[in-house]
Amino acid sequence: MAVLLSNNATSTLAASINTSVTTISIQSADAAKFPSPTGGDWFPITVIDSAGNIEIMKCTARSSATLTVTRAQEGTTAKSFASGARVDLRLTAAAVNQIYNDAKNASNLTSGTLPDARLAGAYSGITTLSQSGLHTITVAGEALRIAGPLATDDPYISFYKAGVREAYIQHRDGTGAEDGIRIANDNTGDFLYLSNVDSSAALKFKDASTGVQNTVWHSGNLSTSDIMAVPTSRNLTAGNGLTGGGQLTADRTFTLGTPSSITNSTTNSVTSTSHTHALGFTAAEVYTGSTADEVNLPIGHPVIVGGGNFSGSTNRNASATIRLYTTGSTDYANHGTGAVLSGTYRSRGGWTQGGERFQLMQRAA
Repeated sequence: MAVLLSNNATSTLAASINTSVTTISIQSADAAKFPSPTGGDWFPITVIDSAGNIEIMKCTARSSATLTVTRAQEGTTAKSFASGARVDLRLTAAAVNQIYNDAKNASNLTSGTLPDARLAGAYSGITTLSQSGLHTITVAGEALRIAGPLATDDPYISFYKAGVREAYIQHRDGTGAEDGIRIANDNTGDFLYLSNVDSSAALKFKDASTGVQNTVWHSGNLSTSDIMAVPTSRNLTAGNGLTGGGQLTADRTFTLGTPSSITNSTTNSVTSTSHTHALGFTAAEVYTGSTADEVNLPIGHPVIVGGGNFSGSTNRNASATIRLYTTGSTDYANHGTGAVLSGTYRSRGGWTQGGERFQLMQRAA
């Protein structure tokens, strides 16, 4: 039963009343200014005439301009009023008291929301509390306590979906298997629990499909051999051609030694700090010296040879003895008595000019 109010609801009696009537008529033009109570709701009205007679009434229903009233309210007595007496919806003591009592009565909170509401004090004896939406608890210490009435009770928190329990969290007393704090999955029957018995193997997983309780391994009950890990005391040793290494207690770097240049004479070999490679083929090299009488030219080096005549020419890719030409310091020859060039020279072709045969020779070995 709520108190209904409206602003500026005032009118006059459309007909006179005696002390016993329970319906009064007001002006039709003013009817909509007044509330229309139902289901026990009401609003106060004060009737006053020019002689100063006052009566407070309680209106419990309105049908257009006809009000159903309870007479002689709040210490006033029922009086007779002539047509034209003033009728006002005034806030009375009874109305204020009911509004106040309704506001502090939790049983009246049947719908709606209370934004940022605060219910001060301690509440006990609540048997069922249902809500929808987020529930936030702001506290620096313990925020939620679930207390079993008896020492043998094992209360729990459950999780439901579409009316079916899916999981729960529970603490079970005792020191036996499966006793302790448990997180359980109702869909599989499996659960994880922390035993009440203090040990490094206290955290266990129960597999419902096998009935086996498996210890959950962690850094406190595992050795490196259990997980086939490499111990940090293991040494990484740098082999031939490398430097660096050390124990796995820190990041380690291996440095490859800087090799020497690869030439036709280098071989596949390794030392404690470096390595070399064989070339795998014969590479052409270029003589960078300036000695005119040099006879040990590098492999691949070409020279142009004067053969004297056609009979002194060399077939393509055939070898020939190449000498320093004894007259001057500019030419090479395949005849005469000049110093012989070291190595094997092979013909790479030639040409004839002015009756003289010239050939391109290259050191091949």
